[in-house]
Amino acid sequence: MTSIVLLFAVAILVVSLIVLFRNPQNLTLGLRVLALGIMLADVVMLVPVLLGEDDIAIVPLYAMQMGSLDADYEGLISCCRKTGNGLYTSFFIVLCLMSPLVLGGFIASFFENLMFRLCYLLFSPWSDVCYFSELNASSLMLMKDILLHEKDILCVFCNCTDKYEALHKEAVKNGGILLDSPESSLCRKSKHRRLYFEISERQEKNVQDGIAILDSFAARNIRPVFGMVKVFIFSEKEEAELMLNSTNKQGIDVVLVNRYRIAAYNLMLAHPLFFAVSDASRLSLLLIGAGNMGHELLKAFVWCSCLGSSISVRITVLDRGASRYRSFLQKECPEFFCSDYDIRFFDVDVTDSRFGEMLDSHCADADYIAVSLGDDSLNIRTAMYLRRHYIRKDAKSFSREPFIAVRVSDDFSNSLVPEFTAVNREKINAKGWTLSDSRSQNFNLHAFGANMEFCSYNSIVNSSVEQYGLNCHAAYEQEFSGNTTSEKEIRISYSLSEVNRRSSRAGGMHLLYKLAMLGYEIKDASSATAEELEASKNLLAELEAKLDDAAVMDSLMETEHARWNAYMRSEGYCGASVQQAQVYKETAGSHRHLRAKLHACLCSWEELDGVCEIFDPKFKVYDGVFIHNAPAILGIVDDKSVNISKVHNILVRSNKNGKV
Repeated sequence: MTSIVLLFAVAILVVSLIVLFRNPQNLTLGLRVLALGIMLADVVMLVPVLLGEDDIAIVPLYAMQMGSLDADYEGLISCCRKTGNGLYTSFFIVLCLMSPLVLGGFIASFFENLMFRLCYLLFSPWSDVCYFSELNASSLMLMKDILLHEKDILCVFCNCTDKYEALHKEAVKNGGILLDSPESSLCRKSKHRRLYFEISERQEKNVQDGIAILDSFAARNIRPVFGMVKVFIFSEKEEAELMLNSTNKQGIDVVLVNRYRIAAYNLMLAHPLFFAVSDASRLSLLLIGAGNMGHELLKAFVWCSCLGSSISVRITVLDRGASRYRSFLQKECPEFFCSDYDIRFFDVDVTDSRFGEMLDSHCADADYIAVSLGDDSLNIRTAMYLRRHYIRKDAKSFSREPFIAVRVSDDFSNSLVPEFTAVNREKINAKGWTLSDSRSQNFNLHAFGANMEFCSYNSIVNSSVEQYGLNCHAAYEQEFSGNTTSEKEIRISYSLSEVNRRSSRAGGMHLLYKLAMLGYEIKDASSATAEELEASKNLLAELEAKLDDAAVMDSLMETEHARWNAYMRSEGYCGASVQQAQVYKETAGSHRHLRAKLHACLCSWEELDGVCEIFDPKFKVYDGVFIHNAPAILGIVDDKSVNISKVHNILVRSNKNGKV
């Protein structure tokens, strides 16, 4: 009998191992099959050993004990030896060694998963919940930053079938709940917020899973209160927008998260181009690197640098593949190459000895430099070379220091770059110098684009760019409707079109540049002193007086139209003649053709009058209304019909004189 039992048990174990090794892509399934196989083998092997017991039902109990190191191994092995079958005893000893390793872990995992499931069922109905599509370094970083701002929110990691020990421990330590269920299966009706983060490294999967969430809500016939459910899809792919446009969003706010665009916009806000203007008449921008990040930076450079007709702007792009990148832009953004913009492209390797000669020939007057070559170490070395090069070229005072931003994706390195000095830190302290002291030899490099920048609460959940964009959209909607549109209607219309959403973000951001042109900046009201709050009232009165000045408004409106032109061209749009616009208005019902990327208003400020006569006499009026609403859009005044994102800022005097 023992020989038959042995063969049966060995067969069970062999089949389990075959399933494990033939499914390396699904390790979790293989381990579960192996655990089940060992459990069955234990049961089979224990039957002859315990055959003399009164109750054969204790066999499964002993099998479970073997997996938990709680069995009477000495007694069981002694019983095996009594059978007189050496192979039987040897195989049983092998099972005694394997059971705690595999079966014990499976039992512990089972009970841990059960506890996670119970916690979710108990707490999720009564709290806001963040769902992460998977547990990885980025989702864990985002979770921890969200919890710094919202203590009572529940964080759930979905699809946790494979266990990455370090990430697992860190997630549990910070209060995360790990479930093996997909996030689309957790869509339920609730009065609390539900935030879904599709944050896998596979962007195609993020889009697919985001759409699965929308479909799940639709299949359950759930139409959540708008704003209570948000889906953040991490993807830079252009087709993601097209796929989402083809899906019924069921009143759910879907936000595409483009990490390169976030980094570019954050840089333009933290270190505006306007403050790099070295004199009243020109601005020289230098972009080193023409990859994905460089592409977003160039587009932002073009429309952010629209600072009025009195300032000429030149943008220089240096990269090993600059000519190839220029050819790509000629196809994708053909009107970048019209007479309105001075963009120059030069092929150069930053590691080549001719790099310095190229700088002297084409970028000697650079005011603002951004370095993004795709490698952190190369970026840092290039940025330090640039600092050294421009100081050397100023032989009279060695004070030629253009602004230099350097892309550093590693979080640790990114945090240290701004502190780089040519003098030992201990010497600086011993001399009593500060980092602002020129004697301290600070390299003055400004790091941007760290991984933590894309996985932060203020960049994703509570983005100021998004808040200004929403308020910008609200200002236009109220003008179109005569100030009768509700907040809910504004939020819904803002979320319907990613094209309009991006345009509103850019418009809202550039209002900060227009304020700078007038001599002002903004500051978060929550961090303002009583004196600053009082001074802001006087500055607001000044600003409103300037906005009531016809000459100032004409200049700002013309600047806004130039900014809008530049932004639309960066999105690949081209101007259309009035005759063309009349034709496609009859077929498309609009003065713009979205599929052809043609827009009748993409013309000079003077030519816009002719477009107004045919399509809408208020085209220019809209720009004026938008600029007049700047204090409300930026949260300087509490106009609830426009400031629906509820930002609260104050005005402060700029440290540079305005240009308008």
